[in-house]
Order: sequence, then C-alpha cells, then structure tokens
Amino acid sequence: TEANAFILNLMEAQAQRDIMKSEFYQQAMPLARSRGDLTEVDREWQKRQPSVYSMPSMAQYNK
Repeated sequence: TEANAFILNLMEAQAQRDIMKSEFYQQAMPLARSRGDLTEVDREWQKRQPSVYSMPSMAQYNK
C-alpha cells in the first residue's frame, strides 16, 4: 500500500541521515576537542542536517 511504501521510504531516509550525522561527527569531533567545545559539533549539525524530505528516498514526496 501507499502508506507502507511511505513508511519504508521514511525509515530509509532517516537511516541515510543517521549515516550522514555519524560521518559529520567523526570529522568534526577532533576539531571540537582541540577547541575545547564539544557542543560546537551539535550546534553545527543542527544547522546542517537535511530534512528527511530532501533525502533521495523521499524525493517523490517533496512537492
């Protein structure tokens, strides 16, 4: 059904975004440690994180 397809696509988009977040944190954490402000990573991710609707698996719902 359409609802099941939407849920599947949403879960895939969330998983894709989780992977992006993990990669971002891995790259940003050393810099934040050297600056002494680990919360900087969280603040930057909040600014940069994409909407689930901008993820490829959700493109069909982004109208």
